[in-house]
Amino acid sequence: MMLNNMNNDLNFLSSIQSVRGLPRAPLEKAAELLATTMACGIDRGRGKKVTLSDDSGIRFPIPSSLRLGFDEDIEPINGAWKTKLVVGLDSSCIRLAQADDGAFYSVKIAAIGACGSELSGYLVIGPLLMYIDETNAKTLIKETVAPGLPAAILVNNNNLLERLIRVISERVVTHALVSSLEESLILIDGCLRPSLMEPIVASISAISRTARERGNEIIGISKGTQIRILANYIDRLCSSSTAPSFVEIPKQKASLSQRITERIFAVRFSRAPIAFRVDIPFNAGRSERRILSEIVHNDDLSSGYPQTLRLAHHNSLFARSEIMSLRTCMRRDFGVKPQPSQPIRPTALGCLASIGHAGASA
Repeated sequence: MMLNNMNNDLNFLSSIQSVRGLPRAPLEKAAELLATTMACGIDRGRGKKVTLSDDSGIRFPIPSSLRLGFDEDIEPINGAWKTKLVVGLDSSCIRLAQADDGAFYSVKIAAIGACGSELSGYLVIGPLLMYIDETNAKTLIKETVAPGLPAAILVNNNNLLERLIRVISERVVTHALVSSLEESLILIDGCLRPSLMEPIVASISAISRTARERGNEIIGISKGTQIRILANYIDRLCSSSTAPSFVEIPKQKASLSQRITERIFAVRFSRAPIAFRVDIPFNAGRSERRILSEIVHNDDLSSGYPQTLRLAHHNSLFARSEIMSLRTCMRRDFGVKPQPSQPIRPTALGCLASIGHAGASA
């Protein structure tokens, strides 16, 4: 379905790029809501002189911590389970071009379904094109749980703005999934901590409440953590002979905020020596052992990481052809005027700068 408010300008893009095995109608509504929200001020980018961006989106690994011993027992994942749908969701956002008072961004969201360890459905929304300046940022902020967030600070911090776009997009699509599915597991890339950037209508608490009403569960799975005590648990779990296995992290040991609304676990899903932080809401309708068992038996964990999240990540990434098409659209339909520019790093550091940068980022 082509979005009415974007059809004339982005006629090569569809709101839902592809979908199979997942409820289309509510997801189309979510995509339309995103397009309406994100693209509401895109005309403000018409005719801008811009500098094209080349964001790599590299995430730096978190250094592993020292191994420590703990008295808590590591528990095997061997609870009762039944066949059900597991959906992994992820998104990506890139800055396409920078103008004097704002920037062009694009967001893409993907969801992958699996059941009985077999892939059963998929969804790709976007790429959605938007122009964000201080005026548009104020419009976005009004929809979040922190309407007092200074728009000027947000516009001048690319990382914060990309985070805002991703949080809004993921929360809206997640809410659509938990509202339309029943007796399913929805896996989110990251923790379930409430965010000041999440939309009011699709906050983590609202999503969790709707999920429980329909017998669904939302689970956050993080590939890294900056909480040292949690990293220590993960290291210990990876060296254990018990697998798949998990251990709950006591909130007081992790020195976490009292605002926390989820239980936190270190989980090793397979014999592969990798483990993750897993967040499960306190009001979950099932025990953590059963939830983890249902993930293990319905997703593909052969690599140690849920295949639904792995594929959602890859399908949410921007292909080079998509970036070129978006830039063509910006020039053709919005009359942007790319200005000559040069990368600062190689200019300042010379021809070996890219080699050193690649080594530091690996």
